Amino acid sequence: MCFRITLCLLLFVVIAYSRPVYPPARSGAPNVTFAVSPDGQTIAIARSSGGAAKRYGRVELWKTKNGDLLRTITGFNGPIWSMTFSRDGKSVITVSTEYRDLKIQSSVKNSSETAGAELTWWDAQSGEFVKRLPLGEEGIATAEASWSPSGDLMAFVDRYGRGHYVTVEDPGAFNQRRSYQRWVSVEEVNLRLLDMHSGERRVKVESGQQSYSDQVTYLGFMAHPVFSADGKLLAAVSGRDVHVWNVATGKKFRTFAKFNGLPKAIAFSPDGQLIAVAAIRSGMTRNSDIILWETATGKEVKRVTGKNDDVSCLQFSSEGRALLIGSLQYDGKVLMGTVKVWALRENRLGKYDVQEGKAVTSLVHLPEQNAVVLQAGADVEIRDVKTWRVLRTFEPAADDDREKTRQSRFVLSSNHAEAVGFSKDGRTVSAVLPGEGIRSWDRRTGGVRNQIPREAFEEVTATASSGDFIAEATVKEVRLVNVVSGVQTVVPLRMPNRVSAIGLARDGRSLVTADDEGVVQIWDVSSGELKKTFETGQEITALAVDPTGQLLAVARADHSIGLWNVATGPLKVELKKHNDVVNALAFSPDGKTIASGGDDRTAILWDVATAKATRTLRGHDLTVTSLAFSPDGRLLASASGNASVVLWNVSTGKLDRVLR
Repeated sequence: MCFRITLCLLLFVVIAYSRPVYPPARSGAPNVTFAVSPDGQTIAIARSSGGAAKRYGRVELWKTKNGDLLRTITGFNGPIWSMTFSRDGKSVITVSTEYRDLKIQSSVKNSSETAGAELTWWDAQSGEFVKRLPLGEEGIATAEASWSPSGDLMAFVDRYGRGHYVTVEDPGAFNQRRSYQRWVSVEEVNLRLLDMHSGERRVKVESGQQSYSDQVTYLGFMAHPVFSADGKLLAAVSGRDVHVWNVATGKKFRTFAKFNGLPKAIAFSPDGQLIAVAAIRSGMTRNSDIILWETATGKEVKRVTGKNDDVSCLQFSSEGRALLIGSLQYDGKVLMGTVKVWALRENRLGKYDVQEGKAVTSLVHLPEQNAVVLQAGADVEIRDVKTWRVLRTFEPAADDDREKTRQSRFVLSSNHAEAVGFSKDGRTVSAVLPGEGIRSWDRRTGGVRNQIPREAFEEVTATASSGDFIAEATVKEVRLVNVVSGVQTVVPLRMPNRVSAIGLARDGRSLVTADDEGVVQIWDVSSGELKKTFETGQEITALAVDPTGQLLAVARADHSIGLWNVATGPLKVELKKHNDVVNALAFSPDGKTIASGGDDRTAILWDVATAKATRTLRGHDLTVTSLAFSPDGRLLASASGNASVVLWNVSTGKLDRVLR
């Protein structure tokens, strides 16, 4: 009996060690990554989440010398994979996943979206969005990037998990052949050299496109691209090997193979003469080999072996005399994030404990400060290279629940957005969120630019926006609120009845009100002077003034929309298509189109000249409460339920973005 147990244990150990070791598929973006500016004065820390429930990302810019937070960049609708500074230090450049809604969704079951990667530039001083370029194809699963020292070239690794059905023939019993459909998984991985200015492929990388299917999808692994200091060579992990390419031609220069484990980290020496690779041996323990080769000849120069040491990153010191090694070390009692310093001339290895239970995953040397920026888990800190004591830490900015909730794909609330409007330059969209205040988004990124909390005043009966200002009507007065500063001004209007609808001209000079009796009045905002009065005979639910100030659109209780000439009175034009109350009206900047939205959860575009509906925008989960065109007329913003604003492409009628 004892012999059988011993034999079984022996067989188990043999089988465990004889199984093939597969490269780990990179399944998720890092929660934290960082980059240091060329002058070493600024550090950018990206924090993000790729979870389906809450997707968000932000970049914090900090001063390295005093640890002061300079600014925060938001607007990422997905995780941030890689980041760098431009060569002149004026821009922060990010590679991130962008999740695009294919329709407005209110639950996970109704989810319909696609994932794409973006290369985005941000102004390092102001944090403002500069430009973006799409990367790869739709349906991207993972992305990783590295930048050449010159800053004009990017190595981009993208991976896709795809599949298809194939017909399989089965002889079956008694030779009765049958066929059936079987799903075949396909793993596609690409390494591309892209021009940073255009995003176009600069040169084709030899063996840069790989595809694996079914049982061998685990081989589809490519990661950790890194350029040599002169930008002439590119190295990356490919499966169980490390390939080095000539950047100018895209041809393979050298292959390092037959590692006693899986290659996990790569670094070039500052002079480019050496390349270091860390390989990890899987099994009962995570032992490591770190090998130095001559880049030109492929000759092995030095090797160091670590026991129970899972190496995550390699970084040469700026003068190339030492190799910094970040890892997670197990000493038999505790897991400890460590930094090892391999003095190459003396061939001496020093070890410094950093964080218990957290692997050191990234290191950047700051020679001017005689320090190292180090990441362990989600912690980013600066340490003195002599004593390895902490000089500065960069604590995460206090979690902004509104920012995280804004990016949630499936947030449900009864709170609805009101009084939506574009700024004059078209870059900002603002809306009133009852009980919260005024929220402003960057139209290009979806990031929250400004949040003005407001106390609950007396009941607001109607709201409207001109972009820079929001008009609020109460039972006592009308207020104009600046969407940037939050400063409010009371408009001196004398209104005998309760205001049921309000409209504000885009120039902010004229205000239109309607009361419960169907009386429409046009006012001069600055003086409060009443300029015109109309008797409509019906309850008014929405108002809008065209850009010339000569045409007035009036939505009535019978769900119809009438057009009025401000000078002469009603026109013989009625717009009828809504089957419920119309809550919102807006004219396009050229006055040729009018948009309407209501309780039937639709927004309709009408041609003013013909009075015909040209397009119906469907998919709102709740009633449409407010509408606004962008200054160029290309986008329509519709405010709706769940504290969201939806941007539509006017020419195509397709969903552009959901702002939360």
